[in-house]
Amino acid sequence: MNCIKQPLFKCKTDNAFQFKILSELLSNILNVGFFEISKTGISISMFDQPRKTMVSIQLEAENFQTYVLNTKESLHIGMNTSHFHKMLKSLKKKDFIELSIESENLSELIITTIPKEHNRVTVSGVKIQSAQNLDVAKPTGYTKSIIIQSSDFSKMIKDLSVVSSDMFTISNTDDTIKFSTDSDGIIKRDVTFGNDTSSSLVYKTENVFGFAFEQLERISKISSLSNSVYIYPCTNDLPLHIRSAIGSIGTLSIFIKSNEMLNKENNS
Repeated sequence: MNCIKQPLFKCKTDNAFQFKILSELLSNILNVGFFEISKTGISISMFDQPRKTMVSIQLEAENFQTYVLNTKESLHIGMNTSHFHKMLKSLKKKDFIELSIESENLSELIITTIPKEHNRVTVSGVKIQSAQNLDVAKPTGYTKSIIIQSSDFSKMIKDLSVVSSDMFTISNTDDTIKFSTDSDGIIKRDVTFGNDTSSSLVYKTENVFGFAFEQLERISKISSLSNSVYIYPCTNDLPLHIRSAIGSIGTLSIFIKSNEMLNKENNS
């Protein structure tokens, strides 16, 4: 009698398009991503190489159509993010994706993609690199967020890019957040989000922080993951926090350090 071999790990979802967008975001931030696969889901929490941007992802096991992990211990795998994204570029909305690792081949992640018409199956492989659990803690201490429509967030980045400045600033009050850029005083642009409910006669304290514009451009695809983006303004001790749902399977948080925070770290 032939025994049916069980995969070491397998998950399947119809959120394939969100996986594609997520892989592009990761490839823009990280050269190699180190993932933890556990009974509760798939997660990653790590900084880019310059330690300017941190990405934290949690994909919940209960949100997948299929999720199997045939080991008591969590798996820690490393993967070239550009190679992973390359294998997902052809995915469309409503396609299915299945990720698996066979017990007999622990050095390859198998990616099976199925279009919504179920008339074609494509199987790809990406080499797995050995990895350790990095255990990078997310910053905490944020207060309320400002909720922005994803389409507006994307348009804001495009509007600021017209000014062609290498830098932009973020200023916030209790109720608003403003993104600004200035090209040597020749042209400038501000985009403000939030509802200013206070009286115009009341002075509102603004906190202003500077950032490199490329930090914003490389995360612009976050607007394709969900309908809304949650922005938690930065402080002297906390980086800018941008959060989004990943379709119906999890959440993504991106933390971007301001120039002021980076200078403080360098001086210390």
